Amino acid sequence: MKVLVSGSSGLIGTELLKQLKAAGHQPIRLVRTTPKSDNEFQWSPQEGKIPEGIMDGPFKFLSGAVQSIAQIWSGPIKPVRSNTFCPVRYSH
Repeated sequence: MKVLVSGSSGLIGTELLKQLKAAGHQPIRLVRTTPKSDNEFQWSPQEGKIPEGIMDGPFKFLSGAVQSIAQIWSGPIKPVRSNTFCPVRYSH
């Protein structure tokens, strides 16, 4: 199954990718930077943009984006930029 994954570069996201591959899934990394591999696609959750065609066919969406534990333990929790619940427009 194709699985779109945001927040895939951190501790949880990296493990999530590993587990998905081991289970035979096709993880697709959604990144905000310039893609560096064939399984990465650039998106902009703040602008509501996602690559055309990425959601064609059956797929799941998972987010490994969480606040760093180091930030939580180092003092007051600051607002974190979130990409998990932003509305994304996709026109087919």
